[in-house]
Amino acid sequence: MQTRRLPLATGVVLCALTSLTLSAAHLLNHATVNHRLLDADLENNVPTWWSGVQFAAAALAALWAVGAVAGRRRVAWLGVAALCTALSLDEVASLHEHAGRRLGAETTLSLTQPLAALAVAVGLLVVARLTGGAAGRVLVLTTAVLLTSQTCASVAGLFATGRTTFLLEAAEDLTESLTGCGLLLAGLLAAGRRVDVRPTALRVELLEWWGAPGGGDGRNPRPAHRRESRVPASSSSR
Repeated sequence: MQTRRLPLATGVVLCALTSLTLSAAHLLNHATVNHRLLDADLENNVPTWWSGVQFAAAALAALWAVGAVAGRRRVAWLGVAALCTALSLDEVASLHEHAGRRLGAETTLSLTQPLAALAVAVGLLVVARLTGGAAGRVLVLTTAVLLTSQTCASVAGLFATGRTTFLLEAAEDLTESLTGCGLLLAGLLAAGRRVDVRPTALRVELLEWWGAPGGGDGRNPRPAHRRESRVPASSSSR
């Protein structure tokens, strides 16, 4: 019995598109119905729950990477899995919001959160250096997105006013969600999965997952996320 391979590349693309869609819905909601479930500035809303789901998926991908690497890289990716789990719990349970109310908004935005973000960024860069390759490059880009998110949060809370505050907070929520997407992609790449997001590769992946091997046409193309086997060409084919 043949098992269907997970459409990993399609999942990563859908994660990014969903984050962008929810960010747009938040902006549109603010200008129209102002429903609390789409208001990312409040606790317990759909965009925040989605970020929690993404970080949970990223934690699973990091654990997948733990099983695929060795030595210090295994410890490093175990740390990434723990980080993603903590971020997922924070999104669902609003942990840093509760802590911020105890410490005060000014202390949280000017000291606590920036220091925490800087520590996480340094940790991710260390993992990126240990991992190397495409996964390492994605981690570096994800770290830049994470720092952008924290910068938006601090500027919005300490210096901006009015509409500027709203737009910066929306940018913070979007970049935070994209951080989860980046960590998910990095974990899959570190686990040795080939994630090809080109439209043609996505089509092949979806057809193979949806139907019989080969997308129902009997050709059985190579899945977009499978490891490539390097077989030297035969001399008779010259």
